[in-house]
Amino acid sequence: MQRGTRMINRSSIREKVVHCGKNFLSPEIYPYSGQQQQAVGRKRGKKVNVSAPKQKNLNDRRAKRYFIQLANSNFGVGDLVVHLTYAPEFLPESEEEAAKIVAKYLRRVAYLRKKRGLPPLKYLLVTQIGRKKDGTHRIHHHILMNGGLDRDEVENLWWETKGTKEREPVMYGWANADRLRPNAKGIASMAGYMVQDSAGKKHWTQSQNLEKPWHRAPNDRKYTRRQLDKIAKLPQVERILDKGYEILYFTENVDEFAVRMMQNYQDKQFQSVLDSNLDLESEEEKKELEEKQESSKDMLEEMKKALEGKVGNVKLSGRLKSHPVCLSSEGELSMEMAKTLNAMPGTEGQKLQAQTVLEINPEHPIYQRLMELQTSDTAKLDEYAKLLYDQALLIAGMPVEDPVAFSNRICDLM
Repeated sequence: MQRGTRMINRSSIREKVVHCGKNFLSPEIYPYSGQQQQAVGRKRGKKVNVSAPKQKNLNDRRAKRYFIQLANSNFGVGDLVVHLTYAPEFLPESEEEAAKIVAKYLRRVAYLRKKRGLPPLKYLLVTQIGRKKDGTHRIHHHILMNGGLDRDEVENLWWETKGTKEREPVMYGWANADRLRPNAKGIASMAGYMVQDSAGKKHWTQSQNLEKPWHRAPNDRKYTRRQLDKIAKLPQVERILDKGYEILYFTENVDEFAVRMMQNYQDKQFQSVLDSNLDLESEEEKKELEEKQESSKDMLEEMKKALEGKVGNVKLSGRLKSHPVCLSSEGELSMEMAKTLNAMPGTEGQKLQAQTVLEINPEHPIYQRLMELQTSDTAKLDEYAKLLYDQALLIAGMPVEDPVAFSNRICDLM
């Protein structure tokens, strides 16, 4: 009995893949505790205490994630995002009053759609209340709605007093309707903007005819915390996550072969974070990197010469953030695939080697040190090159060719 209790109290890493309509998947990977497992199936007790700030933040993130999933499930090309504001003379006194006003607006849109023979109105409404230090507040609305109506028609329905043949309508304020422009992540950017953090409060409502995101039974056995921690600490991952990209983590050797065979999913090509040319930098960042690459040409050539036969190239990196160095690969054979193939039986003496690239972080202090050594001590620069290469090998999970020499270099440079 005690053993069973200990087993259920162990936490695990849960994977849940949420299907957002037909075109998007939203993977979620998070810790799942033994207490949560024990609570499954139990009736939830009456809430007594107010949620702690940490729990409130977690609930807020979950709500925003669900909003983005719901948006991607229902809206895309041809649909609209509508922004509505109030002129000072029509600014609602309360959130309740604003809710009544925008509800009337949505009824007008729904009526016009029915009159035109269009499908029923689908919408996601976010009301933002920005409160200032002087006690005043500003209320405005963001709405995702299905397309079919002209943008001008949708904007012109935001009236306080309807226009007639004799007079122009009196508008509540500014109204703007734009066509949605989905990218590889759908409309996640727009949906995220609608529920972004601010000093005020945000509340969102929806029409009852929206398609809900769905998921199959979660998987609690695919990952271990150690695997995820190891992947998340890779130097190549940090900058990519900062740019808002989602990363598909591979934990099995066969995964890379499967992706090579698939090549893409729904016209979206798979791209390894270990590839040497991810092309994620902006034009300004590319220009700045090219200028530094040109000014560092002699230093990089010297390092490449010191590592002859080990790397195909040495270059400055635009992907690294806080780490000094990393290894990437060029060509069809990746480092991970070479590692897997070399581990197969019968490959002794016939080791395959990927075309590797040593990348240096130009924003790290080590870069300035390397530039100084280029003019003052090329012999020591060669030692630095070999040391950084060995460090990059260890980070990539690959063995150092000569551990004794690696240890001696660290001691010599201390």
